[in-house]
Amino acid sequence: MTYRLELEDITKEYGNTRALTGVSVAIPAGQVRGLVGENGAGKSTLAKIIAGDVRPSSGKVKLNGSESSYLTPATARKAGIGIVHQWGDLVPTMTVEENIFLGNEIRGALGALDKAQMRRKAKAVLQELGVDVDLRATVSELSPAHRQVIAISKALMLNCDLLIVDEGGVSLDKKETVLLHAVLRKLRDQKVTIIYISHLLDDVVALSDEITVLRNGALVETLNARATTARELATAVVGHEVGATQHALESGAAKTRGPLLDVAGLSWMRDASEFSFSVGEGEIIGITGPEGAGKSELLRTVFGLMPATQGTVTLGGERLARRDPRQMLKAGVAFVPEDRFQEGLMLNRSIEENISLPTLSFQSRPFLRKGTLRDSAARKADQIKIRMASVEARAGDLSGGNQQKVVVARWLEDGYRLLLLDEPYKGIDIGAKQDINDAIRAMAIAGRGIVVISTEFVELIGLVSTLLVMVNRRIVAVLKENKITPQEIVRYYQYEVDDPTPAPENARIAPART
Repeated sequence: MTYRLELEDITKEYGNTRALTGVSVAIPAGQVRGLVGENGAGKSTLAKIIAGDVRPSSGKVKLNGSESSYLTPATARKAGIGIVHQWGDLVPTMTVEENIFLGNEIRGALGALDKAQMRRKAKAVLQELGVDVDLRATVSELSPAHRQVIAISKALMLNCDLLIVDEGGVSLDKKETVLLHAVLRKLRDQKVTIIYISHLLDDVVALSDEITVLRNGALVETLNARATTARELATAVVGHEVGATQHALESGAAKTRGPLLDVAGLSWMRDASEFSFSVGEGEIIGITGPEGAGKSELLRTVFGLMPATQGTVTLGGERLARRDPRQMLKAGVAFVPEDRFQEGLMLNRSIEENISLPTLSFQSRPFLRKGTLRDSAARKADQIKIRMASVEARAGDLSGGNQQKVVVARWLEDGYRLLLLDEPYKGIDIGAKQDINDAIRAMAIAGRGIVVISTEFVELIGLVSTLLVMVNRRIVAVLKENKITPQEIVRYYQYEVDDPTPAPENARIAPART
């Protein structure tokens, strides 16, 4: 059998660090091959070798049976290999048509752009993919899924028949994911070979024909997607059983000790719904719902990052009349933002400095010793299992999952009694998610109250004692313990609060006090 791509004993070393060790993979034409692994497993390095961006230290690459010791970006493109990154290599201010032909413009005899021919070809490729997009629209006007499709179309214009899609499904909602998958399946039916890299394991199982698993730079196994579940795939990725569903409170690991946070009639919108819920000491509650449900806005209003139009927030029996981030931190409330790059990290500073930021910025300790800060940062990094050379390393050099752990680690100690986490699982692998959940449980056992917001509601099952489901900026359900199941959660996603159909039996439109 002739394979579209064969990798034989690929090894890549960066000084004393080995990113890949003896990886061998064979992919036939017209197959969707999932490529999964934890952050740092070697997925991106392998993709860069295939795309010609990185030269392997040893091993062979074969394309259609012909051997090549390594590829360059130019030879890879000439061989029909394209790569689409998470955000696509697109210019937001340029039109769809201009982006599709960027760097590959069609010119007439006198060197002028042949816009008519480019428009015809762009329209034809999008029609072939079953996507209706205004060619004159700027990329900034498009949804994330349509941006992915434009990036794919750009690769197809270069006669690509081996396409690497790197984290294409991240940040897409359900409808957008369906669109992206439909496009990729059409390409597969046209004998385009696709390597699909993602940490969203349900996505990978649904789309792929076979799935290759990497761990610590080595090949673990290649699985038949049709005979594999996301749970089995997760076990292969991390090397042990994950996602236990027994609730921490049910097992006696953490117990609610007394009232801590009370939110009553809170809103950030005029003439809109009010939100009411409470959190006890040692209690973990979750908030989930589809994209745009208002989850992040609610948490940011509680923390004082957004002004409230009405309602109260009471902490430990004391009403917080004035709320801004500095006052909330002084009151013992910590916040993990959704966007770790813009709001959570100083990428050019050390892990130690990032973890120590609250101590340096918000506490009056003028005589703290450097060694004390380093010891504290190292202890916190160890608690949450940050993979690093040392706490002196740059935060920007860490994988995405370890960067997120740094943001959480800074709140592990120092007397904070309530922790608000906004989408802590976004863009990280399953092992990092488990480490963060372990840290959340440990904080609850120590008596802290925790509120976790996540669109990835599966991560909340087995973690929270109460789950609020939000749709259209309203709480439509309050689920407790054995009611917190995927089936129970999903059925509320379809419930529109403006729909005249009666609400499901246990839906409680605000106020919905837990």
